Amino acid sequence: MQVAGLAGWAFPVVTQWGPRWELKARPPWEVAVTQLATLPVIVDGVSVIAGTGGGLYWLVPGLVLLAGVENAWVLLVEIMR
Repeated sequence: MQVAGLAGWAFPVVTQWGPRWELKARPPWEVAVTQLATLPVIVDGVSVIAGTGGGLYWLVPGLVLLAGVENAWVLLVEIMR
């Protein structure tokens, strides 16, 4: 679970910062939404291993946020093509 959460967090970080770690011209809210969408999945993995903190209950909001970001991208960008 942590591997999926960390991969889901690392991909937006690399795409938003670029290869030279210079922040591309993106609105701050866009960076915050994509980073916060992956946070519940990472918390889920850590809480499952620790055995406290809600465990798999964190997975539901994480998947809802990730699906929402993906669907918003498809609706705003892909349909315009």
